[in-house]
Amino acid sequence: MKRAELLKILGAGTLIAAAAILWSACKSSTTTPTPADSKEFFSTTVNDHFHKITIYKSDATNPPAEGITRETTSVNGHTHTFTMTQAELMQLNNGSVVNHTTSDTEGHHHIFTISNWYR
Repeated sequence: MKRAELLKILGAGTLIAAAAILWSACKSSTTTPTPADSKEFFSTTVNDHFHKITIYKSDATNPPAEGITRETTSVNGHTHTFTMTQAELMQLNNGSVVNHTTSDTEGHHHIFTISNWYR
């Protein structure tokens, strides 16, 4: 086999492999991603800071009778208590947006806007 023939074969093989990779990438990008089992929500900013809270899909799809109570992330040396009732969790599961106020800590509170991310 001559060198020119070998280069043609290798070049054709490279093109075929590149086309297969591109086709595979395009094919996989059309699939719908599975919603996450949890989502981190950010509070309003008060006194130049905000907090985060994690809500789990199971909190809304199977809300406990007592609701949920969690501590927000710690910022500037403090946290806030975040509580959602069973009714609020059911509203979330039904697609409503729920605005919820945290406990007062160091003379202020924050508001979280919780929306259904997994529908």
